[in-house]
Amino acid sequence: MSGDSNKTPRESDRPNVLLRTGQWWLASPATLWASVGFLLVIVVAGAILIARGGGEDRAGSVPSAAAPASSPPTPPEPDRSGASGFGPPSADWLGRPVTKPNNPAGQVLPQTAVDRGPYTAGELVPAPVGVMWQQVGPSVLPFSTSDGPARIGDGLATGYARTPQGAALAALQALVRVANPDAYQKVVDRQILHTPELEQMLAHSRPEQSTSSDPTAILEFTPRPAAFRVTGWIEGEFAAIQYALPHSENGPYTLLATEAVWVDGDWKLRLPDTNPRQTQTTTLAGWTLW
Repeated sequence: MSGDSNKTPRESDRPNVLLRTGQWWLASPATLWASVGFLLVIVVAGAILIARGGGEDRAGSVPSAAAPASSPPTPPEPDRSGASGFGPPSADWLGRPVTKPNNPAGQVLPQTAVDRGPYTAGELVPAPVGVMWQQVGPSVLPFSTSDGPARIGDGLATGYARTPQGAALAALQALVRVANPDAYQKVVDRQILHTPELEQMLAHSRPEQSTSSDPTAILEFTPRPAAFRVTGWIEGEFAAIQYALPHSENGPYTLLATEAVWVDGDWKLRLPDTNPRQTQTTTLAGWTLW
């Protein structure tokens, strides 16, 4: 028997599936960044045009407060859809566990605040506590017991801690959910900061390219980040975040950068004005592993 014949259908079909869905851009960091950035612009374009005129978002001015040293767990809010709990788990293509919530929008976990003290940009961020990766539509998303999300409602995950960890969780959740056709309208309306830069990008996008990529297919085969780091931080107001997407079990890793802004009591995704200078890394030294 040949080596290929010993592979499971999923393993042997994977390269062809990736090529068919456009996942070949993982081989090029520059192409990955351009593809993801352009994809986000195209996906949100229609919804933003519909939602235009709904008012401007402003960053909240309430001073951030350190979380108490200890507090009793806060039970998650009831799931309005009536679905709760989890089905049998599975694994992603790198063998990492993935839980299967009965609610297709995800299952929030009981929250216990953690006092980590003030954070200075450039320091290694402690990982969120109790991280669980859940299958949400075509994607795998992180949920924690310390930094959120604390609520699932109307297909959205909300209620994040006003911490670097909360910002990293919130930005990744919004970044991925906005490319899901079933949720993008709600995410754009409620969880993306509408900036002049974003409007300018939309104004210069070409409508004929809007069908060039299938967001669901791309999300299905996009690897979940192996780690994150906070490269910029304004206490409780703003976070610049990078995620390391693995090509294989031990790297290399393609970097995906985004930003989060605290608005109206929660983190909102802000698309970066510029591309990051570094687009790939071969080591996760100095990164926070989930």
